[in-house]
Amino acid sequence: MRGPKEIAMRPVSLPPTAIHDLTLGLGSPSLSIEARRAVARAITAVGAQEISVGRPADGPAEAEAATAIAAAIGRDRAIACCRLAEADVDAARATGLSAVHLAAPLSESAIRAARESDRIAVLSDIRRVVRYARGLGMAVTLGGEDAGRAEIDYVCAAMIVAWENGARRFRVSDSSAALDPFSTHAIFRHLCAETDMELEFHGSDARGMAAANTVAAVRGGATHACASVLGLGGPGGTAPLDEVMETLLPLDGRRQTGRKAQMAALADRVLSLRPGGRRPKAAWPAAELSADWVMRTPDLDVLSEAGRYVWVRPAPQFAALG
Repeated sequence: MRGPKEIAMRPVSLPPTAIHDLTLGLGSPSLSIEARRAVARAITAVGAQEISVGRPADGPAEAEAATAIAAAIGRDRAIACCRLAEADVDAARATGLSAVHLAAPLSESAIRAARESDRIAVLSDIRRVVRYARGLGMAVTLGGEDAGRAEIDYVCAAMIVAWENGARRFRVSDSSAALDPFSTHAIFRHLCAETDMELEFHGSDARGMAAANTVAAVRGGATHACASVLGLGGPGGTAPLDEVMETLLPLDGRRQTGRKAQMAALADRVLSLRPGGRRPKAAWPAAELSADWVMRTPDLDVLSEAGRYVWVRPAPQFAALG
């Protein structure tokens, strides 16, 4: 009796993907300016092309930090986070930065939370603020907040309005962790059929799928991928930088020599700079989380809190955290 037919696996190759690091934009409010500069330099050293420097409109301290980070890594790598408002753009420009990322609510719940009147008003704001920033000579990217729960036709409409008014890139932000790899891939195939502009993905890791969704987005046509050191940032975290880079870089032919050691050193540096050297909450010992149980296997560590899985990661990641 003949055995099963052998199937030859064809290697997957992808165009180079730009990495946009969010560590300093999402997970660093407690870091000093010098600490942020050190982290920014280390992040660029491991291969991230762009770094979010936070929101200058949040006050003089954040504006000063944004200026310092840009000076440390170069203005071409630094991007300021802004709400969909001219005042935020002005605050970013005052720091000397030349690029802004505008966040626009796209799902019905995100629109309500932003106190926008309706979807038409959001499109009008996108048109106005993108045009305003471009008029100041700034490069613009637009982020569709909670795009994973928005109607795809409306996501496309927001993207096209931004594109027609000068934005160079559109980000799908799955801030509510609504997507899985299959739906993420489908969204990017749809967007690629509508535009030639750069496309980016940022996913919440609340369900442990941010890294997988990021890879699916790139497979679907995303040119840029968001990640952060140790997955820091936001209520559910985001895609860990080491996982994203270790998965994506070999697919576009970039060498990995020495990168794991660099990543481990970067994680140690970020942890050492946090107040008291504390780990991110999701990686704290079970006793500090009052967890129900911790299951440890050779491949996975699974932490449960109140009957809900809150941390499912490869065991080596825990070892790297000390």
